[in-house]
Amino acid sequence: MENMNDKESEKSASVSRRQFLAYTLAGTAALAAGGAFSPLTAYAQGGEQAAALTVSSDTISVKDFGAVGDGVTDDTAALTDAADYVNAIANTDGTPVQLYFPNGTYRYSSGLYFNRPVILCGSGGAKLVYEGTAHAVKLGKDGIGYNDPVNPQTKHEFYGVRDLILSGGANAQHGIYVNTFVVNPRIDRCVFKNFGSAAGYAIFFQSDNWNCYVTDCMYEGANDIAKNFIRANGKSAAGVSDNGNSRLNVVDCFANIGGTTAGGTGVYVSGWKSVIRGGGFQGFKYAVHIADNTNYVEVDSTYVETIYSGCEAVIAMGDQPTAAVSPFYVTGLKLKDMYVNLHNVSNDYVSTDTKFLVCLNDKIALRNADISVDVYMGGKYPLLLLNPIAGQSGIDIRSTGNPKMYAASAPSMPLLSDAERAVNYGTNTWFDIWQRGNGASYTIAGSGIFKVADRYYVSRDGIGGSAAVTKETFAPGQTAVPGHPSYFLRLTNSQTATGATYHTLINVIEDVTKLSGERVSLSLYLRCSKSISVQPVLAQIFGSGGSSATYTSAGTTVIGTSFAKVVFTFDVPRVDGKTWGANHRLEMHLSLPVNQTFTLDWGPWKLNKGEYPTENYRPDKLEELRRCKAFYEKGNLNQLIATHQRGAVHFASEKYRQPNCKAHVVYQDGSANYNAVVSIFTTTDMAYTLNAMATDSSVDWEADAELV
Repeated sequence: MENMNDKESEKSASVSRRQFLAYTLAGTAALAAGGAFSPLTAYAQGGEQAAALTVSSDTISVKDFGAVGDGVTDDTAALTDAADYVNAIANTDGTPVQLYFPNGTYRYSSGLYFNRPVILCGSGGAKLVYEGTAHAVKLGKDGIGYNDPVNPQTKHEFYGVRDLILSGGANAQHGIYVNTFVVNPRIDRCVFKNFGSAAGYAIFFQSDNWNCYVTDCMYEGANDIAKNFIRANGKSAAGVSDNGNSRLNVVDCFANIGGTTAGGTGVYVSGWKSVIRGGGFQGFKYAVHIADNTNYVEVDSTYVETIYSGCEAVIAMGDQPTAAVSPFYVTGLKLKDMYVNLHNVSNDYVSTDTKFLVCLNDKIALRNADISVDVYMGGKYPLLLLNPIAGQSGIDIRSTGNPKMYAASAPSMPLLSDAERAVNYGTNTWFDIWQRGNGASYTIAGSGIFKVADRYYVSRDGIGGSAAVTKETFAPGQTAVPGHPSYFLRLTNSQTATGATYHTLINVIEDVTKLSGERVSLSLYLRCSKSISVQPVLAQIFGSGGSSATYTSAGTTVIGTSFAKVVFTFDVPRVDGKTWGANHRLEMHLSLPVNQTFTLDWGPWKLNKGEYPTENYRPDKLEELRRCKAFYEKGNLNQLIATHQRGAVHFASEKYRQPNCKAHVVYQDGSANYNAVVSIFTTTDMAYTLNAMATDSSVDWEADAELV
């Protein structure tokens, strides 16, 4: 580009913009009629001929059309004439025309619209103050089509704006508006001084704007009006989706909302393979907003700081509420080497409500994400707040820098791998193991503790009343509960107990230290014969002589008459400083209504680490049996109080044993081995008649006498 100051000094006279435009339009008409169009000759005031301006080689300046640029004069007419002149130049191959804005402040109220490729440029000191209600600048004509024979996108490439300052726009639609099918547009080294309104964007790409580049631009806010920086909309003005084609590249751009109240969006991304690299965002409601089904977005080495009230999230996924039935999967998200600083205006890092990643509707799901954050300061929430939707897998969260991800003045936030999130900490969660009693039904009457399926028991109080727990079979091919489960647990509360205050179904997990200090997700499939409220609770039982038990609730939910998945999140208290004794354990309680009759069905469930539920795959049955048997009571004659004689042998135990549970007895008589499954007919004694035993015989036994 020529030195603009030298170029202007060579022109001692100004050009009448009306003469200039009239001559240009006449020349264009001559070309259309088959005539010739000679280089434009400009005329100075008084009719004296000035130097010729050859459009094909010289840069066009808005000063050639009479623009003043003093910040006082209304330059609308001059800038409109300049735009009209550019638009009149034939677009034969898509080569852009360059329109130059010398340093100055240009006030105008009619948007500058360009229907052929153009590059608007300045030297860094040219400010456009827009006072109208349309777009401040519109790049690209309406009606451009993909490989359209009249207006193909190949003739509408390489529009650009660089080295300009845009201000005003309080009533504008958008600042720089890039029309549908304008491809390869570039916005470089532009500054937006408190531009726009809450409804518009400083830079707006409509749709099918392939390979958009915004580099080294700045947005400087100055008041409490929420404003927006960049949007790749992904839909045409008629609402037609571009199928993810608006590939946006935002490189080394900085934006600060200004004022004392946050709002607006830093970058809205709807195109696949979009990249935000470097730069930073401060004070926005959402720093980066990723639309539904927008895949393979990368945010790399970007700084985000929240200061003001109203900063809701660093990364927001999905558009606002949708009636869609199927989930929208955001796939391939990469958040690399980010520096995230979350605090409020008082530099309080703990109380700020800003979150890192959130979903804006209940149908958004995340999969195959790679998240590494060098520094994560502040905030009281976990890194990801996701919807309870199946299929969210391949999420790798890690810290690659030092210091590692943490919350200032708060405990370290756990970084969990997919393998850690996949573990189900419940036991017998698919109800495959039923070894107590007859293995099919259990009668419950009055108050007490009643063992049912392996690792489950019912705890209730009150006088009288009756209930039953039964093993039920799913119908083959049912679709209400995924994974083709075989069984579910049914509790039928047929008669209420008088004066009852609690009625709880309990799963015994493991020792009390399990999941200490973790955030965990519980997902269950439940249904009931009528609408009831249930409350899941994680109970830390510290055993005899230990600390008092702690009970952590995640609220209540209403169960309907069809199987449905319900999800809860718990922050499990740490056991540091606690003491525990014999029989300590972690339990999952499902608190049920009292003084009501109902039939509750409990299907497969999962308790996993992390703030969202992971896929609940059916466990290996032998592995579940091994986990259940790890808590069986085992012994031999030398370890038990026993009467050993030929004929009947009696085993006595100090451990609680459910009446009519089973025991497996193995003994040896010389060369013969015997084994049998027997029933315990009291809680403390088991009798079994042995065959004639030699004096060298031994007896071992195993019973499902779990500790409570």
